[in-house]
Amino acid sequence: MIELYRVCKEYDNGQVALKDVSLHIPMGQMVFLIGESGAGKSTLLKILYKAEQFSSGRVLIGRVDISRLADYSQLRRRIGLIFQDYRLLNHLNVFDNVAYILRAQGASEKEIRYRVEGALNVVGLLDRSKEMPQHLSGGERQRVGIARAIVINPPVLLADEPTGNLDPVNSLKIFQLFKEINEKLKMTMLIATHDPRVHQLKKRIIQLSVADRQIVMDTEPSNLPMFGSLLL
Repeated sequence: MIELYRVCKEYDNGQVALKDVSLHIPMGQMVFLIGESGAGKSTLLKILYKAEQFSSGRVLIGRVDISRLADYSQLRRRIGLIFQDYRLLNHLNVFDNVAYILRAQGASEKEIRYRVEGALNVVGLLDRSKEMPQHLSGGERQRVGIARAIVINPPVLLADEPTGNLDPVNSLKIFQLFKEINEKLKMTMLIATHDPRVHQLKKRIIQLSVADRQIVMDTEPSNLPMFGSLLL
């Protein structure tokens, strides 16, 4: 589903963000991308949703080579995005925040209600659909962000530090929610995070090195190191 072959990213000033990164994430797999700040986690995600261009290599999503796409909009509609700062529209209530992308795509109000209520039910916020974002806790706001990402039923879900603004208890709840969504909806997930406790989810972990800008660990659940040896 997601494939990178010897991908490099170098900026005009000569700074290298990614160097010779290759990976394969099969359909339906949930993967955590870890590493120190500056290791290239966010850059890798931005390349996948076309917020940044890569310098060399190949990137495929669903067997589509994104460097060959003249119009990326159709593929981007199949990617759910979740950010650290939630990016909710404060003048819209929870329901309308989640419905926003569907309305932009021209969905009928009947379909919008069905899909938005379904997404809010998945994240446990159906009873808060009329609340405004400023009246929600940080954890609840991120759940709205997750609902907004999954409401289009994307085959790929990308999350950039989704628990960066949350306390440890809510962080684990959000990670557990991701796991439940992955198991229920079979979405391919790539989640960038600093949180060392992701090993508790027993999912694949890929680590980028800030020194090398390369993958230095790619470990399946059965081979995950113990907490003390998982260096971030």
